[in-house]
Amino acid sequence: MPEAEEARLIVETTQAIRSHEGQAPAGWLSPWIAESPVTPDLLAEAGYQYTLNWCHDDQPTWLATRSGRPLLAIPYPQEVNDIPAIAVRRMGAADFADMIVDQFDEM
Repeated sequence: MPEAEEARLIVETTQAIRSHEGQAPAGWLSPWIAESPVTPDLLAEAGYQYTLNWCHDDQPTWLATRSGRPLLAIPYPQEVNDIPAIAVRRMGAADFADMIVDQFDEM
């Protein structure tokens, strides 16, 4: 997707959420946890404080962006994603909840 189109998508999504919820979201999770090389820059420029797109660590880390405004990458490991956990591994609700709490405690 061209950068201008991605920027427009982020702005339109933010505006839609703001109009329905009364405030803009602080964080972003891309569809299918996919992003382009400029997504962190565009999110920071749109006023986002954090992203859940990065599965790179157990701890949150700050990302540098071209605007100079940092963006917090909060880890979202695939193990705590509901589709593989519930649909593929057939994990029960209590076990899934425990796994999410364990992940939060690790952070």
